[in-house]
Amino acid sequence: MAVYSGSSGVAIGADAMSRAGYALNNIAIGDSAMGNSFQASENVAIGHQSLKNVNFGSAANTGNTATGAYSGRNITTGYWNTANGLVALENTTTGAGNTAIGVSSFRTNVTGYDNVGVGINTGYHVTSGYNTYLGSYAGEGAAGFSTGESNTGVGYFALSDIRSGTENVAVGRSALLFDTSGTANVAVGRSALRANLASHYNTAIGHEALLLHKRAGSTYNTAVGAAALEQDSSGFQNTGVGVSAFRFNKTGYYNTGVGINAGYYAKKKETHLLVLIQGWAKEAPGAMLQQIPAL
Repeated sequence: MAVYSGSSGVAIGADAMSRAGYALNNIAIGDSAMGNSFQASENVAIGHQSLKNVNFGSAANTGNTATGAYSGRNITTGYWNTANGLVALENTTTGAGNTAIGVSSFRTNVTGYDNVGVGINTGYHVTSGYNTYLGSYAGEGAAGFSTGESNTGVGYFALSDIRSGTENVAVGRSALLFDTSGTANVAVGRSALRANLASHYNTAIGHEALLLHKRAGSTYNTAVGAAALEQDSSGFQNTGVGVSAFRFNKTGYYNTGVGINAGYYAKKKETHLLVLIQGWAKEAPGAMLQQIPAL
């Protein structure tokens, strides 16, 4: 360790802070931790090559914390980043305000900002900002394609294949699992909107709600209840509220059903409102049904 100016520095390990100059309040523990740092302040690096290049050859930036081998290794002028885990934020250079906790969390993020990842591979390929991913493989993305921002994925594999899609919310295991470019979708429940690729403005709340929906474009479907609109593949502007509402509707549109099993087997295009009490299906022929023509 060689500190030419500055104070309150701690360096433990071969080449830890070995090039430091004008350093202030830094802690580097581990082989080559902050090894190339020259002007840096208030950084903490614990682990082999953690924060190795922070502020290399540039004016000081502050507040990076990296714990784990190679965590934050390539941060240069980035600031206020927290990386906790093997290779977390490894390739970030100028990104700021990121929090990555877990092995490989936001590993290939270069310039992204204000992201939060907790879990293995969360946000691994994401390069944008304002994303929050909690749960292993949530928001993992695809190399060279994951540019979408302002997404929230909570749960194992939630939004795992996200690419250019923005402003999506997925809560539950495999919710919006295959979404790539869909925008402004809400999926709450295991496998809700799981197959969605490029559809926008859908809301699915419940276990496997809108499970198979794939139609591209703005489809405006709303499914509330376990298996509501489960088999829908290309329908649009449908509203099913209740367990298994319009469960086997695949291509129909402009349908509205409220109640358990409402429109369970309905597969046609509808232009009216179904108000159902106690459900309606082949297995429940005695259920009450009121049909109101569309205005």
